[in-house]
Amino acid sequence: MWIKKYDWLLMGLVLLLTVFGVLMIFSADQIQTTKASGVIYYKRQLLWLVLALIGLVLSSAFTVRTIEAVSYILYGLILVSLAALLLTGQGVERWLILPGTNINIQPAELAKITTIAALACFIANRKKQI
Repeated sequence: MWIKKYDWLLMGLVLLLTVFGVLMIFSADQIQTTKASGVIYYKRQLLWLVLALIGLVLSSAFTVRTIEAVSYILYGLILVSLAALLLTGQGVERWLILPGTNINIQPAELAKITTIAALACFIANRKKQI
């Protein structure tokens, strides 16, 4: 199982540094809170931490073969979403608002990851020619 091959030392160090960062945000947040907006920064940071950990565990479950199989498809979808930014006139803001929802995505950030995956797959498939 993939969980046994996990580098637990690295994961522990990452979690330790992340918890330290959240504690620093908590410490700074206690001194100067935003009473106007009611946003408490450390709670928002904790929410993103939990979402990032879920994403980390889910993404580590994928094998290299799975990533190779979907890299070109994801790259094509990202190119379509980047083109949609230009066509919808939202290119200045660089956020794509999904119709009928309250969800905004920034395709440029996803394009960085998918470009790396697609180029890695492209180079790996042509390593004898390179």
